[in-house]
Amino acid sequence: MTDVNAIFFLSDFGQRDEFVGVVHAVLHKMNPKISVIDLTHEVPAFAISVGAGILERSVDYLGPGVVLAVVDPGVGTSRRPIAIEIETEHGPRFFVGPDNGLLVGAAERRGDIVAVFQLDSSVDVGAVTFDGRDRFAPAASYLASGHDPRERFCECDPSTLVRLPVHLSDASALGQGTSATLIVTSIDAYGNCALDRPGAALPRLGQVLSVKTERVQTQAAVVKAFGDLEPLGLGMLVDSSGHVALVVNTGSAKDLLSVERGDSVLISG
Repeated sequence: MTDVNAIFFLSDFGQRDEFVGVVHAVLHKMNPKISVIDLTHEVPAFAISVGAGILERSVDYLGPGVVLAVVDPGVGTSRRPIAIEIETEHGPRFFVGPDNGLLVGAAERRGDIVAVFQLDSSVDVGAVTFDGRDRFAPAASYLASGHDPRERFCECDPSTLVRLPVHLSDASALGQGTSATLIVTSIDAYGNCALDRPGAALPRLGQVLSVKTERVQTQAAVVKAFGDLEPLGLGMLVDSSGHVALVVNTGSAKDLLSVERGDSVLISG
């Protein structure tokens, strides 16, 4: 048995209630030696696509370990609790959470999927409303402690994994003669809005694209840096995580476009 260093924890639990602390306590009780690193617990409630986007942007920077991700509006239903194993030389080897599209994009970004395991759903845990505590955390700790998932969990066909309609790995080009509806997957403290496309999807610098949200229609120039825009000008660039983002020079794209995480943005060339 060899520890794989860390559990990287993401959820939509928020910090107001005891949920995050309780999951930490369960993980610590099972293996006090494992470090738990919180990516975020401020994913909007039930926003699977937002959580998936945050995972995809984060996963390149994670060391060896297990990703534990819980954005789970289907808790208590027939949706499967799963662990995905990937082939990788660096970074997380397992991704644990609900089979609702949350995990797949980040897992495939890091390596080839080796196997998918269905976690034990037969354990009597009373009211089935907190799988993060009762199923996902124990499974993550078990895997992070170096155990072989084949000794405890049943394998299932990777082709049956639930996938979201759009992934950050989709590099479909934006620009002249094209249009695409993108999702705001993250908004940072400055109001920069990350979208669910990699930077490779951006057209040439200087091109002007139409940007339409539910409340606003305007234009954005494709730029390399904030300073390439006029003050309070709207632009599109490749952000620090390598993905397309809408930004405003010395201002807030969130406020200008009147958007929140999970909102749709129509980009047209």
